[in-house]
Amino acid sequence: MTQNTTYLSSFFLLAFGAALYTNGYKEQRAGESAGRADAVWKL
Repeated sequence: MTQNTTYLSSFFLLAFGAALYTNGYKEQRAGESAGRADAVWKL
């Protein structure tokens, strides 16, 4: 039970971190190609 919960929480944290990293990478690339003004407008 405890081992399964630890596995699920670790998997969730890993997936969450990967999602944040991917989102941040996409935002950075979008900012580079579209420019600072468009990035501010999206916020």
